[in-house]
Amino acid sequence: MAQGKPYRFESYDGDSSVAVFLIDPGGEQVEDAYAEVEFGNLNPHLDDGVPKVFRGAKLGYVTGIELPDELQGRGIGTAMMESLEKLARGRGVETLLLHPIGIPDPTRFYLGLGYEPVSPLAGQSLPLYAKRL
Repeated sequence: MAQGKPYRFESYDGDSSVAVFLIDPGGEQVEDAYAEVEFGNLNPHLDDGVPKVFRGAKLGYVTGIELPDELQGRGIGTAMMESLEKLARGRGVETLLLHPIGIPDPTRFYLGLGYEPVSPLAGQSLPLYAKRL
């Protein structure tokens, strides 16, 4: 996380998902500051359109990442994603998939984290990004 920033993360480890939440210096959860991965049965998100290169791998799908505008650009989003990846890896996830939406410069952000664009899912126009953990 960015130097001198007194924020920390708390994690949630559920049956079919993991998440990290940003906690402010006073110990309160920051509203709209989280990242989440679902794994297991991903059909609601990925259907049968998963590119062949990923079939057979234990996949996780980033269902959400949010960070208030005033906290962006400080390394907090990067640290949040790295914490999320560590949790997912600990649950046996081998590859994370996501659609880069809701972030001002998603290509730069996700490429910087090691995600690579792959072909869109069948029937969708949104690009799909992937990272092997």
